[in-house]
Amino acid sequence: MLQAGLPFGSRWHMEVRTEMAEDKSSETLPVLKLERPLSVLNFEHIRQIDDALAELGPFGEVRIIKQRGKLRFIQKVESMSIMEGSEK
Repeated sequence: MLQAGLPFGSRWHMEVRTEMAEDKSSETLPVLKLERPLSVLNFEHIRQIDDALAELGPFGEVRIIKQRGKLRFIQKVESMSIMEGSEK
């Protein structure tokens, strides 16, 4: 079992574990346990945000835009350093 990297003593925590799929195949499915239900995001939103983060280079942001009470857009902002050899 792995605990997500939230600040020590944080009110919220996530546990991520891997279990065998119920169909008895050789695939494993990740299981995310939360202390409370999510009120805005669903699994597809989380997947899309994770994909956007994975696509970014070493400098970037992912912005979540909410309009009229609902998640509407995911913006990717990617930056490049103008200094040579500075990917730190």
